[in-house]
Amino acid sequence: MTVFIKKHPALNVKLVRNILKEDLSIQTITAPDKINVSDVIIMSQKDKSLSKEEMNNYNIIFLEDVVGRIQENVWQEISNNYDYYYMKYQLSKAINSQIDMIITGSSYGLFGIKESMLPNAVNLSLASQDLYYAVKGIEYVWNINKNIKHIVLCASYYYFYSDLSKVSNDFEIQRIAKVYSPIFDDRHNCYLMSQRKNILYKSDIFDIESVLERTANSFYANGYFNDNAPRCNFATRIWQSDKAWKELSYEEKAVAGKQRALSHNKSLKHINSLLANAELFCRFVQFCRNRNIALTIVVAPASKYYVKHIAPQFKEIFYEVVNSIDSSLKILDYSNDESFLDEDFNDMDHLSDSGAIKLTNAITREYTI
Repeated sequence: MTVFIKKHPALNVKLVRNILKEDLSIQTITAPDKINVSDVIIMSQKDKSLSKEEMNNYNIIFLEDVVGRIQENVWQEISNNYDYYYMKYQLSKAINSQIDMIITGSSYGLFGIKESMLPNAVNLSLASQDLYYAVKGIEYVWNINKNIKHIVLCASYYYFYSDLSKVSNDFEIQRIAKVYSPIFDDRHNCYLMSQRKNILYKSDIFDIESVLERTANSFYANGYFNDNAPRCNFATRIWQSDKAWKELSYEEKAVAGKQRALSHNKSLKHINSLLANAELFCRFVQFCRNRNIALTIVVAPASKYYVKHIAPQFKEIFYEVVNSIDSSLKILDYSNDESFLDEDFNDMDHLSDSGAIKLTNAITREYTI
């Protein structure tokens, strides 16, 4: 089969070649001539040079139609697997030898660090990312980029109680199916989950994967949060209204903060996860020490409405674990920092854009990067 590109002022030949598979036989024509029934003609809808009879004699694809369908399909795929394509993009940046700092951890790192303020850093943090998958990301990058000198682990006091693969919530388990299993081929302790859904079109002619990669790279170059994906859309919205966090009353914030903290307090029963993470953290510290990587732990701030109700045992056990492994580890603890005001939060325990700028500035002041 040969793909013929029919020349016309309204047809962008470069665009056509960008969406076609490279191994195809491609030719340009001004008019159909001796074209086989198995061949394909790509032309513009504005090209009126062929009669209706001629149009019926050939396999014709209109560029405007196919580009629109491909782009719509690609955006649907990115939307359905937002974190997967973000992590792929971030990992591709992190293996660049100019990158010497990796930020990782849970959603507190995703919301709390303004990566654009750190030109030689890449943020691999994701919502609900536990220590196991944070380490997986670090190991992946180190296997390719040996210039990593700094690692910033963003966490909460209850971080060592977290094991994403053991949660009973199907939505959370999907994070493994959609992100970590396809990227790292690792399901950790997850023994039952659905498959990641791929809705991309299949084509013998068009290179949908390349279009997807270019689109994703362009989109995520503006960050996880951007004009097309505003931060407020990612708030943990457990309050009963469509209002943004900053629009809630004091009473509404107090109720939401208490509810969020009490949900986290339930993690205290996960003793096996605590023991497993303590052992993993010990190996991770040794991993950094053996490679002369400076490790800093950042405990992210949370709103006063949340801090008031979080179990105090978390803090005690957090420091007990860290100090038992290496009491000299640098810990920047902003958990109850009163300089972070209501407007610095996107919800009960995640920072807004102003809060992320404030936290990133605080880290750079205390930690030589």
